[in-house]
Amino acid sequence: MLELSAACYRKTEHWAPVSQLGGKPTAKMLGELLMDQFATTTEALDRSRIKRNFVVSTMLDLPFTSGWLAWSDIAGAAADSRPDLPGFDNLITGYECASWGYCLRYAFQDMNPGDMIAISILDINVMNISYWESNPNWGNSGFGLATIVLTLGEENQVECHIAKSVNAFGEFCLDLSRVSREQTDVMLVPPYFPSDIAAMYAKIVPQEQRTENLVDDWGHCFGADPWVGLIEEVARGNDWQNTTYFATSVALNGYWTYAKLKLNPTGLFKILPPLGVPMMEVAA
Repeated sequence: MLELSAACYRKTEHWAPVSQLGGKPTAKMLGELLMDQFATTTEALDRSRIKRNFVVSTMLDLPFTSGWLAWSDIAGAAADSRPDLPGFDNLITGYECASWGYCLRYAFQDMNPGDMIAISILDINVMNISYWESNPNWGNSGFGLATIVLTLGEENQVECHIAKSVNAFGEFCLDLSRVSREQTDVMLVPPYFPSDIAAMYAKIVPQEQRTENLVDDWGHCFGADPWVGLIEEVARGNDWQNTTYFATSVALNGYWTYAKLKLNPTGLFKILPPLGVPMMEVAA
């Protein structure tokens, strides 16, 4: 089974003051932030075991596809800031909130038990676009960066699905119900949605088989929702050491994913201090 070896989350504000200086300064700060949090999250781990190091995002798709941001600039800034640490492999945005699951499925092809995979889930409103602040499809947004490290076991269950109808969220909820019936010993970690939306799964998945919907505390944090939820399990003193979890995410474009896992009893699971609106000096 997969093990969540470490997970950190940092809440952020929008980055409009940085974006006013252009894509390259923004890319530099994003790269440095990614690497700084990767260093913190992996400090107690054997980094030589990290075989893949991905970055995924839902809301940064437009800045990249428009050419305003370049992945090479972000990866380069990250490598320059900490050349002693493993660099980032690639950026994936196509599966939106579910991208982390598709990264896991892909990485399994050439990884062995005991190998580690790191994933940074980066969703910062760098251009202060109002669409991302709040939306009827998910409520108020929560911006931030999650960095997770998972260790492969002998048998690893990761599921990746795509909707067969226009009601993708309804299909996702029915699939959550399927998992809850087939594996009664697992605790589902659903994404955060307002109660009127979450009601679709709350009615068909027993309350004792799902973690608390903390949308009022965090907003909808895109692909980071289940990892914030697992960090909160530890922070709130729940029986996490004896629990098997199903981390779950669903994307607006019809993808959803699950990962069955346990938490490392001695792992780092931490909410880091929030990052406010960064300020940069304009060169004379």
